[in-house]
Amino acid sequence: MNPDSRRTRRYLLLLLAATAAPLLVAGATPPALAGPAAAAETRVNTHTSFDQSESDIAMDADGDHVIAWTSHVQDGSGTGVYAQRYSAAGIPQGPETLVPTTTVSPQYEPSVAMDADGDYVIAWTSHVQDGSGTGVYAQRYSAAGIPQGPETLVPTTTVDSQHEPSVAMDADGDYVIAWTSLGQDGSGYGVYAQRYDSAGTPQGTETRINTTTFSGQRDPEVALDADGDYVIAWTSSDQDAGGYGIYGIYAQRYSSTGTPQGTETLVNTTTNYGQFEPSIAMGTEGRYVIAWTSTEQDGSSFGVYAQRYSAGGTPQGAETPVNTTTANGQSDPQVAMDAAGNFVIAWTSLHQDGSDFGVYSQRFVATGAPQGQETRVTATTAGSQYLPSAAMDADGDYVVTWSSVEQDSYQDVFARRFRGPETVDLALSQSDNTDPVAVDGRISYRVRVTNLNDDADVTGVEAIDGAIGAASGVYVVSAVPDGATFLSASGAGWTCGAPTTKITCKLATTIAAGDVAPGLLLTYAAPSVAGPAQHQARVYEAQVDPVPANNVEVERTSVMCAIEFAHPGYAKGESSSITATVTRHGTNCGTSSVQYDSAPGTATLGADFTDVAGALTWADADTIKTFTVPVFDDALDENSERFTLSLSNPVGVLLGGNGLVSGSIGDNDDPPRINFTTATTAATEATGLIELTVRLSAVSGRSVTVALGRGGTATSGADYVTETRLTIPPGQRAATFDLEIVDDAATEGSETANLFLTRPDGATIGSVYIHRITISPSD
Repeated sequence: MNPDSRRTRRYLLLLLAATAAPLLVAGATPPALAGPAAAAETRVNTHTSFDQSESDIAMDADGDHVIAWTSHVQDGSGTGVYAQRYSAAGIPQGPETLVPTTTVSPQYEPSVAMDADGDYVIAWTSHVQDGSGTGVYAQRYSAAGIPQGPETLVPTTTVDSQHEPSVAMDADGDYVIAWTSLGQDGSGYGVYAQRYDSAGTPQGTETRINTTTFSGQRDPEVALDADGDYVIAWTSSDQDAGGYGIYGIYAQRYSSTGTPQGTETLVNTTTNYGQFEPSIAMGTEGRYVIAWTSTEQDGSSFGVYAQRYSAGGTPQGAETPVNTTTANGQSDPQVAMDAAGNFVIAWTSLHQDGSDFGVYSQRFVATGAPQGQETRVTATTAGSQYLPSAAMDADGDYVVTWSSVEQDSYQDVFARRFRGPETVDLALSQSDNTDPVAVDGRISYRVRVTNLNDDADVTGVEAIDGAIGAASGVYVVSAVPDGATFLSASGAGWTCGAPTTKITCKLATTIAAGDVAPGLLLTYAAPSVAGPAQHQARVYEAQVDPVPANNVEVERTSVMCAIEFAHPGYAKGESSSITATVTRHGTNCGTSSVQYDSAPGTATLGADFTDVAGALTWADADTIKTFTVPVFDDALDENSERFTLSLSNPVGVLLGGNGLVSGSIGDNDDPPRINFTTATTAATEATGLIELTVRLSAVSGRSVTVALGRGGTATSGADYVTETRLTIPPGQRAATFDLEIVDDAATEGSETANLFLTRPDGATIGSVYIHRITISPSD
């Protein structure tokens, strides 16, 4: 089998499927789907005309991911490269996007890499764009999918063809692109690479990777650890002991500065017949795994094998067969690794699912021990599903993509998310704001979710350590208490769906190990029936929780009937009584009671109203009770007066909002009349002060005021001086004031000063409302 590009291998695989069709057993039943699937398979490409294939995927530490693929005719010129971003929950972020700016002639063979924070790079092969055969180009993007600068030609050498790019990124966004170059090393194909910093600036010059240049070296795969150390694996022809025309897998390690670490190394121990299609994944600390396809090694056509290595390049154990099923053929492996070194390998298997090609995977722990069994990735088995790509986040969740023939239309790209082996222990707790609560009152529950996982650093890289042990896809389902009505939900980062008998609230962010999520406050109108209200809340997450018992909690709140005055206040006039109505709200209340009492305010106890105190008792079916407050008529003109009525010491019920109200007594007496006590006064200029008095016909309970008007022949201010307004305080009948006569030394006749009462407040003007003062001259 020729280790050509994926695009070429696709047609070869289809040819193999066609020639092997007689091997299918009539009526064979596909094996059941297994494995920790987190979601149904999903078509990635929105555009479905013609073919979409050659998918590649990359993922950040939290599980956000991007998928790139080749689309035929979509960009108007042969094939083009498109990409789609996804959240960790598999939700598309924006629409699918054309990656290359240049669309003349074909662009294909995409490769994508992503750093720990979600920034990413896509590399691809472009035909004729660099002026000579094919060339490799790349485009950087922010985590939000915004292009960073223009697309860039990667190789410095453009003679003949450069293709089959592979890109990998470290935690901070530095990256390496490797590719196959024709004729550059003097002997067929060779493998070259270029380092870049996170800003896309080339670091050093392009470098030949293969030391051996005889025959051909191609199909490179590159992987970086968190610090930027990297390994490149490739297929080499005629180099190992397999003989002429036989392929082998070789690898070369590099430091983050691009310095070779040791020499190129043969990866496969078995060299018979040929080994090709390498795939490599690297953990944060530098340990790595290389997988490949081997011919005739497992006794049946092709098989998938893998070799683990330490960060220093030392093989860990022997090369290991990956696929358990060996019938027909398994090929095209793709490997992905989490921060702790656990990994998954996906591959194409012929006839295993009962219908041409299917995609399978096997998880492994960091020691290389299989985790569970090999798993069919695809739910659909009709036709062919093949050419997988895989990516894994920091704590082991992973996504596999593949090409599917005629599942929806021509050929499309599909993907499926899987839950990793990691566990997250979430604990939910809640508390009510009030207990007990009155019927139809407001009751709120504050829900807290805590990630009990150990928060100890694993790698020292913040973006990665924040994802290890983190809970993602967190949501809380709360059951609305029987008889209650949902009112509102609030909490930073929480979004709640439409209420039914349950409320589902999703948390937009992850909960790091050891952290507590922002509080979620759920508010309801309490039931109208007395009794216990039960609020059950349960937390779910995308990971496996080994302690489900602390995922759920039931908070019980006592709902009780409420007693209160039916009105916020009561008013009556004198010579009457006030009847206060007390209402009990709710049903299923049972027997209850409350004490009532009165207290003076502006009204005087015993003079204006009678003090009352007592108790009211309700049977189960009762709703209203009353009591009466006698009010006295005191024959005193006065303002309205108030006293208070209160409820206390409820038994079997709660006090409602109107537990303290006012009683108002309106006056029914006429205001008194106001008069001068005398009508005239005789004086001379030498008299000086004259004392005058105004008097009420009866004592008033209010403050009475009256203005003094002026008239007569005497001039106010020149001949006499006096008050302009008088006040009689409540409870008094009279007010006395002075009038001062001015001796002006002028020769003049007798004069009169007329004072009259006007504009009274709290009284009416009586009959003696004018007082006349006759002033005789003393000169």
